[in-house]
Amino acid sequence: MADAAVKEKVEAFVYRKLRDHLQNNPSVQNIDLMNLAGFCRNCLSKWYYLGASKLGVDISYDDACTTVYKVPYKEWKSLHQKEATLEQLEQFKSKTELHAKHPNMEEVAQEMKRNVETRTQKVQGTSIPCLETII
Repeated sequence: MADAAVKEKVEAFVYRKLRDHLQNNPSVQNIDLMNLAGFCRNCLSKWYYLGASKLGVDISYDDACTTVYKVPYKEWKSLHQKEATLEQLEQFKSKTELHAKHPNMEEVAQEMKRNVETRTQKVQGTSIPCLETII
């Protein structure tokens, strides 16, 4: 691969293709994704939220879900999510070692808030040369 920037663009492309594929196939149930692959749309939402927080982007978890689902999660759930069968639930419970691991979302939100406050303080305490020349 040419360089890190190109690799990052390719990875972003792959994420968007996966997200779009899942958005266009709402009949694929999250529990089936979890049972087969150990992750689902909710995992993607959590990873999106975590990535945003690490980059200092101030979004809510609900916004991250909407990015992944294309609509608010509650709306998607009411339109597309079916009641899990006993077999699906048993399989889900038997495969917990396969399930993606996530940090505590509340802790991520608190860290994000601290990062935003820190950035705000830095911006307020910094002179911005391009503005000084305009004024």
